[in-house]
Amino acid sequence: MRKHFALAVLLAAATMLAACGAAGATPTPTPVTISAPFGGFKVVSPVALAETSKAVETNIGTLEVTTFQGKSGNFTYSVVYADYPAKYAAVDTASFLAAIRDEQVVALGGALVSEGRLELTGVEGREIQISAELEDGVEAIHRSRLYWLPTRLYQVSVLAPQERINEAAVVDFLESFELTDRAY
Repeated sequence: MRKHFALAVLLAAATMLAACGAAGATPTPTPVTISAPFGGFKVVSPVALAETSKAVETNIGTLEVTTFQGKSGNFTYSVVYADYPAKYAAVDTASFLAAIRDEQVVALGGALVSEGRLELTGVEGREIQISAELEDGVEAIHRSRLYWLPTRLYQVSVLAPQERINEAAVVDFLESFELTDRAY
């Protein structure tokens, strides 16, 4: 059953790994506020985030996966959400997020560095950090926050080469995420 839960997050992780470039100078961009009314969130990003949506066929049915993603130098910033069928509204949040975490570690071929529980305006979440090697051999850090609102999964994340990680930029992006409408 874990694979059912994790599909949207795996797609996002694969997209981010493909998008991350080699180490180099990271410019200091001007922050951009992204407001996605239909997506039910707002985030302040150091770069513009391009929106894409894709219907993904799974063994639980078709999931609509929406991704907002952008790059700044060797950092990839993203917000991904996917809507699940109504029958998933009663899923145990802690188990669901643990399954997502486990599948992300496997999908990235990495190792879990840290994990912690968090809450955003009454919504249970997890912050996870995974260390992984990119295709070009560069060691990278994938840090994300996962939130489950029955029946929507959000993932807010940053991927960057480990040697270039800018903790302040990562924290600023992750902490700027707000839920604006739970009715979606």
